[in-house]
Amino acid sequence: MARQQLGKPISSYLDHPGARSWSPSLGCFGAALTLLIPLALLVIGWSLRGLPNLPIPQTRPGKVPEAHWSATASMAVPRADFAAVAVDGRLWVLGGSTSAGGTRLNTTEVYDPASDSWRAGPALQAARSAFSAATVGQTIYLFGGATPDQASTTTVQALDTTTGQWRDLAPLPTPLANPALAQLGGTIYLIGGEANGAAVGTVYAYTPATNNWRTLAALPTARSALAVAPLEGKLYALGGLVNGTASAAVDVYDPVANQWTSGAPLLAPMANFGAAIIDGRLYAVSQLSHEMLDPRVNHWVEAEAMPTPREADGVVALNGSIYSIGGHGDGTRQSSALVEAYVPGAATDPDNFQLTGINRGGSIAVILGFFVTVGLIAATVSSNRRRPSPGSRNPHPFSGRSSDGDSTR
Repeated sequence: MARQQLGKPISSYLDHPGARSWSPSLGCFGAALTLLIPLALLVIGWSLRGLPNLPIPQTRPGKVPEAHWSATASMAVPRADFAAVAVDGRLWVLGGSTSAGGTRLNTTEVYDPASDSWRAGPALQAARSAFSAATVGQTIYLFGGATPDQASTTTVQALDTTTGQWRDLAPLPTPLANPALAQLGGTIYLIGGEANGAAVGTVYAYTPATNNWRTLAALPTARSALAVAPLEGKLYALGGLVNGTASAAVDVYDPVANQWTSGAPLLAPMANFGAAIIDGRLYAVSQLSHEMLDPRVNHWVEAEAMPTPREADGVVALNGSIYSIGGHGDGTRQSSALVEAYVPGAATDPDNFQLTGINRGGSIAVILGFFVTVGLIAATVSSNRRRPSPGSRNPHPFSGRSSDGDSTR
């Protein structure tokens, strides 16, 4: 058997009848599509980023890392159903009751975190519970409440913390007890609450500068025992009682549009709890659950649970910590003087969380981009395969076998 001559020029192989048949136009076209279509899909996915997220039920919410609770000095007087605010680097607690439905208090206390100590503040003009408070500057504003026979009130008062002086203000448009409220842009918003024992969905705006009231768009669902917090120019209404049952619903109010929209629901229903903002993140603190919402990802994640579960407590953010003050939760309904502080920690980047969903636009871009890219690559490779000439018995010039079947060794 004759051996083939070694060292043939490559052109002799390319001219072989069984050599590769390549289509330049199809190959270039496929390569262009392989690059351009995934890019187009990514643009489409980015444009759809505002669509609702797709849930991933099997993914457990992540825990906020490097966070902890610690006990601080207790109040002098146990209390629940009171109002708590932060003014000029100190915590203020006002009024409340000694137990659920128990004796109402007219005392106030002021906590200084620098010395970890409490002192007595100016007494209320009358014993009061089931009311809410907010601050503008150095002034504390008190709204509503309940009388000893559980009737809701329209009382509004203000305390100048620099002088200790009280003054009466324009009353509420309707009687309210335990309204949820927040201050945003110098206006105080009162949302939901109770009117003589029934949950309401009314929303009022009080302007301290003019001492007047406005009625705004009502809550989508009447709720009591809810919490409200301001975040990125909007108001978040969290949880509460709907027909006596705790809710996980979150509604977001836009003061500019005077409109409510649905927000990401809580991981667990909450009622008789508090909310606070730390470093642009929203924390909901209840006796059964503690959760955090970062608006950049719009998902709730679990945070470190309260060491001593309590409800009807005061939840206030101060100097990078969240304080849970007083309340009750030991089953006896007796009020507590306990105070615990939560420090969120530094490592709270949302990229570290195991989120409970994935963005629909991102899903479309990634999934379609993957399959289209694989398909186009396969098509391009297929178009570049060697195609044997008609009648040729040798599919490949390097197969080591001649067309007449003789070995080339």
